[in-house]
Amino acid sequence: MNLQEASYVFHFDRWWNPAVEHQAEDRTYRLGQTSPVHVYQYTCENTIEERIEQILIEKQALFDELVDDVSIDLKSRLTAEELFGLFGLAPPDRSKGADKGEGNLK
Repeated sequence: MNLQEASYVFHFDRWWNPAVEHQAEDRTYRLGQTSPVHVYQYTCENTIEERIEQILIEKQALFDELVDDVSIDLKSRLTAEELFGLFGLAPPDRSKGADKGEGNLK
């Protein structure tokens, strides 16, 4: 396939990683492309593909907000519950050690 002359991208059998689809689209846009590029995504209704589509949208939104925003300060973006929840964990209970004076180095 000559990517310089390709002007259509069709996504069938969607990937779990949105970056793979973006890479296919980017390959069509570069290499001297002068024609408009049309991207089509095919999803069958009432199938698991609809759920995959929703997950891909959520993953892309999370990536755009946390990674693409070039902000490393997660504390300003996520609460402790949200951050630990990403890994299925409960945040540590800091009040237990603070009440007894534990954790203070002398």
